[in-house]
Amino acid sequence: MNQEKSLPTGLFFYWYEPEQLEKHPHYWGQLCSSIHRLKFLCEELNTINKISDINEALHRFEYHMENYLHRIYELRERVAKLLKAFSGVGDIGRLKGRDTRKNEVEKILPNNPDICSQYLDLLSLLDDDIDLRNENTHNTFLSLGYHTGFDIYSSHELLAELEAQPIKYDEFVQKLKEAINQKIHFYESKINKIIELAKSLLEKMDFISI
Repeated sequence: MNQEKSLPTGLFFYWYEPEQLEKHPHYWGQLCSSIHRLKFLCEELNTINKISDINEALHRFEYHMENYLHRIYELRERVAKLLKAFSGVGDIGRLKGRDTRKNEVEKILPNNPDICSQYLDLLSLLDDDIDLRNENTHNTFLSLGYHTGFDIYSSHELLAELEAQPIKYDEFVQKLKEAINQKIHFYESKINKIIELAKSLLEKMDFISI
């Protein structure tokens, strides 16, 4: 940190770039870090149901979901780089691309069908959420909308419109809580599957055992 002498005593966030000795152990460690972050995020998702205020629960879910989208984007990048470092060859863009990844991974690891299969399964599992993440711009905000059967509307706006109708408001709050719970279980299951595949790839590409 450049101005550390002028800073008061206390905690500060800062970015650092670890020293790269060899690419294989470096990217192996990075993927470990991504897995740990996803585990922590999964734990945080399970705290949402304890929030009594429905608007606060929605905001918290939106926050954690945006964090999740960044974490899986990071994980995809790191697992692709680990694969390239493990094999010694390969193109990162082709390893990530939907239309090119299968040919690329099978070309660089022809004698490792298990790694190829698990890598492709992992990236396939991430695809839909990566697409959602890629829709983000500086002018957009991630929101948890409610689909009525005809269109998606802002859950917060629907709640505001129903405030003057206590019975309908309470009914909608209950629907939202049930929907939130379903989404949490969906993403909890998905994150666990992502972690399972990523850990298996770590074991198969362990730089100590090769």
